[in-house]
This record gives sequence, C-alpha cells and structure tokens, in this order.
Amino acid sequence: MSAPEGAATTLRAPSRRLLGVDAARGIALIGMMAIHIQPMLTADGSVSTAYRIASGHSAALFAVLAGVGLALASGGTTPPRGRRLAAAAAGTLARAGVLLLVGLQLGGLRSGVAVILVFYALLFVVAVPFLALPARVLLPLGAGWAVLAPGLSQAVRPFMPIQSFDSPAPQALANPVDLLREVVITGYYPVITWTAYLLAGLGIGRLALGNPRVQRAVLLTGAALAVGAWSASPCTSNTCARPICAWASFGSARNAVRKR
Repeated sequence: MSAPEGAATTLRAPSRRLLGVDAARGIALIGMMAIHIQPMLTADGSVSTAYRIASGHSAALFAVLAGVGLALASGGTTPPRGRRLAAAAAGTLARAGVLLLVGLQLGGLRSGVAVILVFYALLFVVAVPFLALPARVLLPLGAGWAVLAPGLSQAVRPFMPIQSFDSPAPQALANPVDLLREVVITGYYPVITWTAYLLAGLGIGRLALGNPRVQRAVLLTGAALAVGAWSASPCTSNTCARPICAWASFGSARNAVRKR
C-alpha cells in the first residue's frame, strides 16, 4: 500500500531552514548561558575556560545574527522596495520597541547581569536605513565601520561622563539624553561600535546562504578574519592605540582643569 500523495509530497519537499544559521544561534545561546551560569574565576583564581571562550564572543555573534535575521525577514537576497520596505521597517521598529520595554524591565531587576536588550533595540532602529541595501554595499560598509568606529568611540569617551556600569532600567527614561549617551557610546555594548556587527550580519543575510559555495566562502572569510583579528590584537591594544590614548589623556586633563 503506497503512502498518500500529499504525504509523499511533504516528505520530498526540501527544508527552507538554514541549518548553519540555526547552529550559530545555538552556539551563541550556549555561550551566553555559560557566561551567566559558570563562575568567571576558578578555585585557584584563574579565569575559567568558559569565560575565556565565550565572554564577549557570544554577544557579538548574537549581534551578527540579529543582522542576518533582519535581512532574511526582509527579503533575503532581494532587498525590499516600496511597500515591502515600509512593512519591513515597521516590523523592525516594532521589534525594537518590544526589546526596549523588556530590556528596561530586566535592567530594573538589578541582577548584576549586563542586559543587552536595550542596546539591541537601538541597533534595530539603526538597521532600518540599511534594509534596502544589497550585500555588495553592506559588507564593505560594515568593514569600514569596524575599522573607524572604535577609534572614534575611544576619542570621544574622555569628554563623556564616567560609565555607570548599570544596565538601563525604567528610571533611566527620566534622563533620555544620559540614556542615549550610555547606549550609544559609554555602555556595555555601545551602538556606535556594535553597528559594525549588525551591518556585517545584514550583508551576510543578503547573500545566497543556501548555496554551498557561498557557505564555504562565508566560513573561510570568517575564519580568516578571526585569525587576523587575533594576530592584530597586540598592535591595536598597544602601538596603534597610542595616538588615541594621547588624545584621551588630553581630554581627561581638560575636563579636570574645567572642574577646578
């Protein structure tokens, strides 16, 4: 006895899910859980393995995947236009509003955890003007942002109030300028620099991710960037950062003089 025609058709239908994206989401989630559940230090006072592996990396991966998800939800390889663009923008802003409300409530719990959702909310707002762009524009734009934004952030920080180290909470709405400054520049996940992750994710999401050749190219490029960033880290944290540090010292000294 043969299976019903509808059932056979269902079995033969290819899956439209991108398993690599799902796997990346799982890795990011496991990393985030490890950071918040496992202790940062071991019994002998050294940094734990879980913290070394996942600290900062899982949050950055979530930011990239946020861009990928926005791209897939707004047309994938075909950037939206006209009404589709308006609908995608409205949906993105609605999601940003939900993230903002939930993030503020979680920040008000004072759990000691750095809540990222308020920063994500502004990242979603920032993403709206870029939804109509193709991968060939988004990826170079993300690369340029990653190079320039950190230096700009470090250059202006000395002229800003000291970071509060608190996650944004509902009472922060009473001082919207301070809240915006914290989320954009001085907070745990400053949008001015994290936008690079979002743009990279948007660009990746605009690629034909179902194509094995594209998948290999994304994998190899990501691996090369990871190795390159690790190799360049001593330069960016020492020699190459000296001009920025000098400017930061000048700004701090000027603020001190003003206070006197």
